[in-house]
Amino acid sequence: MIRIQFKDPIDAFIKRVKFGEMNERFKRQIVSSDGSKHTLPFLCNPFRSSKEQASWPGRDELEYEYTSDHSEQPYAKAAFDIAWRWLEKRIPKTASIYDIGCSTGYFLSLFHDKGFANLHGLDPQKMAVDYVRKERPFIDMHEGFFADPAQDVKCDLLTFFQTIYRVPYEQNLFDAIDRCAKKYVHVGWTEDGTNLFVRDLHVNMAKIGFICIEKTVLDSNHQPYGSNGGDEQMLEFTPTGDLEPNYTCHYLFRRIKPHV
Repeated sequence: MIRIQFKDPIDAFIKRVKFGEMNERFKRQIVSSDGSKHTLPFLCNPFRSSKEQASWPGRDELEYEYTSDHSEQPYAKAAFDIAWRWLEKRIPKTASIYDIGCSTGYFLSLFHDKGFANLHGLDPQKMAVDYVRKERPFIDMHEGFFADPAQDVKCDLLTFFQTIYRVPYEQNLFDAIDRCAKKYVHVGWTEDGTNLFVRDLHVNMAKIGFICIEKTVLDSNHQPYGSNGGDEQMLEFTPTGDLEPNYTCHYLFRRIKPHV
């Protein structure tokens, strides 16, 4: 087996983005740089993503139901607050919102609290879908995977809260975004150029007619870099040689070409 060697975190960051763009071009993971979450380098395993997808419908953990005593609840609320600061004066209360991988609809419920009613959610986990339909009937809930044209919902705002990296290369993520999003795309809680999302988000969004109009980067304490009096190290290697990020990114993209 060939193991890709990285000289330093910057070298790893650049190469991973390059590999991600190569995979995106061929709609298949033909190159990998991570032996734990992905296939071994230069070894194509077309069944990996299909097996992962096959496991989602039967899962029985409502891991994104952020109750007041949930350990990640403060971080989830902080992620929503970032999006809301950007969106508050941009979208009217009549706007349609489509949350991809919404699980139990936590983030959509926060939009509902702000006065929005045209809310749509998508998740492959049957238990989560049933939960939403029972506990949050104000959400138009869909069961399935994003990028399937049958699950397209044309919306003013398409949003991903820590879910964009779960769409496999072969599912044509950006084509689906182009079909659904009429004006805005929000991507929250992702990590550029690392294990979770190695494609170049700016390049691929530009190809379908979107530009980034807002971005913020948070440190490991979920605070904007520099707000605590200094900038900590952003990238480091783990003992296994994987690239570990100490940051999360949040984006808002706006369409600059007419929506078909």
